[in-house]
Amino acid sequence: MQSAVRFLLAVCFGLVAVQAPATPNAEPVREWTFFFYSGGDEGSKEINGPFARTSVQVIKDIESIAALDTVRDRVAMLLQFDASGDDLKEKTGNREWRRRLQHVPYANSSARFIDSPGIPEAEIRKYDPTFRYHEQDTGNPVTFKKFLQWGIRAYPAKNYAVVLLGHSWGQQGLLQDAHVDGKDLTEYSLLRNYEIRRVMEEVYREDASLKGPDKKIAKGRFDLLMVDACTTGQLDVLLEFKDLFTYFVGSSMETPFQGVPYTTVLDGFLRDLDRGQSIVDSLIKPAVTQFVESHLPNGFLAQQEGQVDPVAVFAVRFDKLQAVADALQKLVASLPAEARGWFKRREPESVWTLSDTEDNADLLQLVRNLRSELQKKASLTGAMEWTAAIRAADELENTLGYKAKNPAIEPTPIAHATAQGAWVSLEIDSWAPNRDVAFCLAMRSFVQLNGDRTELYPTGLKDLEGKGHEFLNLQCNERERELKKKNLLELPPAEFDRPVPMEKFLRIPLKWPQGVRAFVREVPDRGHKTRLERRTLYLWVPKPKDQPLKTELRLKLTLNPEIEIEYLAQSPEPYLLQATGFESWLLKREKHAVTSAVYVTEPAELEVSPGVPGPYLAEAHTNGTAFKQGFGILLAQYLPVATYNYGRLPLEEVERIFKRPAFSMRLEEYERDFAKIKTEVEKTGVKIIQTGEAYYRMNRIEKTGWPSLLF
Repeated sequence: MQSAVRFLLAVCFGLVAVQAPATPNAEPVREWTFFFYSGGDEGSKEINGPFARTSVQVIKDIESIAALDTVRDRVAMLLQFDASGDDLKEKTGNREWRRRLQHVPYANSSARFIDSPGIPEAEIRKYDPTFRYHEQDTGNPVTFKKFLQWGIRAYPAKNYAVVLLGHSWGQQGLLQDAHVDGKDLTEYSLLRNYEIRRVMEEVYREDASLKGPDKKIAKGRFDLLMVDACTTGQLDVLLEFKDLFTYFVGSSMETPFQGVPYTTVLDGFLRDLDRGQSIVDSLIKPAVTQFVESHLPNGFLAQQEGQVDPVAVFAVRFDKLQAVADALQKLVASLPAEARGWFKRREPESVWTLSDTEDNADLLQLVRNLRSELQKKASLTGAMEWTAAIRAADELENTLGYKAKNPAIEPTPIAHATAQGAWVSLEIDSWAPNRDVAFCLAMRSFVQLNGDRTELYPTGLKDLEGKGHEFLNLQCNERERELKKKNLLELPPAEFDRPVPMEKFLRIPLKWPQGVRAFVREVPDRGHKTRLERRTLYLWVPKPKDQPLKTELRLKLTLNPEIEIEYLAQSPEPYLLQATGFESWLLKREKHAVTSAVYVTEPAELEVSPGVPGPYLAEAHTNGTAFKQGFGILLAQYLPVATYNYGRLPLEEVERIFKRPAFSMRLEEYERDFAKIKTEVEKTGVKIIQTGEAYYRMNRIEKTGWPSLLF
């Protein structure tokens, strides 16, 4: 599951219109209308939590876009949020703020935008007669649909973009709501991916049935879907949206609290509105690259968050995804039975180590590692079935069209003719408030990047119950919670400016090969009371027996700007501890600069073949996300066997029990009959399982061939 510290938003239900309410228009006069739809209501206890604070910042970011003043009649930005808790009156001085707003003060009000009275219900009811101010269920597809219907009628435009912000659970859906109509829910509402598809299909279909000036979506579909939330950029999720939008921007991994730098991205986009640039050059590529830049150690959003997180974001053309899905299905079908067994048994390790803590893997790296294993079998057996599978893997990689090198996984050479070993020092996250999480993530990344070098793994890691624990299974954020429970975070102060054994203040007795202890170092930032200038992890690499030291390791992890290698002639620990007389043991010192971010936005890098673009439009990531270069795929269902507990029932169960297609009902009808449907289903005593094949069926993950491989 996604850890709560990375969920983006829990914000107030409100609509913010970045211009005065519109009068009916015969034809669209605007260039763009943006729909910002955000959920993530954590419940009444979170009213003062980080999610609510972040949501307020998003509103302030939008209203601070200076260029809006010059394009007010050409661009509308509509924001609808769902609050944490029942009322934020004590925070804003205005009860209406948590409902619907507009940024331009209504009726010449002198109030600040965030404190303005909001759009009067009478104005909204011109286009949505049923609207009233009350807390709604953001995780309900009908709420989302009504927002879009209202917006395209009140603010019609030539181009439309949807930005979804909030909690995301990847294949399961996003924008969960834990507080509805003044009550905390025990079963969260969740906007499922296929429900988002249904919303868009119905909005398009209903608009297409209109004639003349009543028709508001001239292109028949929206231009852009941007998801500012975690783990939505998976192939099986994107296939749900492929016929609904032209472009997608998002991430296949977790995102920080502060996601897209809206002020920077949108201000530049609006200022370039008259230059005739394409949406790719004026909006999509800047959104991708600036997302990463703003979260680097010196980025302004990293400073707001007070920590640095490895981030990745990419943009794709939706019309190119079907070819990828077809190639994946072909690969699945061509795999010999033995290879299918690898996945069922979680073998080979070189494939499975590509997954993150939520079992989401990057599709490009996955197919490359799988092909490597297939080639080994083909060379040993010479059987044609392995060769056919290799060809299918090649075809899948070609459909991805991603040819750029990833510096993050390029190895660093460690070699010396006479050295007994080398200390490798890596600077890691110096912003993280908890050193346990910082070092835990660094060690996990090291093991993930060097999965084939088990002889260099450290030993001695124990979990809180004293049992052994593989690094790849570490849940670093979960460990922090457990440490807090056991009051183990009140550790002795670090001995600044010198390396100390890790167990001295982390209670982790790690040892490198030859029994050398793991060392860490923290250097305070003299200009800040709570921030570090540097946090360093030391790795010991010994020379093999009867051979000179010559190896390679992937060391560009967790945003480290530099790698330093010190080759030694003698035992390593005295030298590192700077005891007198051991300085002469240093034979050589090397420093390797590391590029913190990778950007790929040149068309030549993103073509399947010359002149034939692949799905990717843009790509950016930090060197801490080595195996998350683009969209991924879920390797297995990670939840334990459990019954469905997310409010609305899966449509598949409705269809099965009522013997009629759920898609024959419009969303409004489904919502109206929901209580009846739930009661009838409960009478059957059916337990809806959410693991294995049932999980994939429930979430309509069928088009990739992946479930048939896994199960």
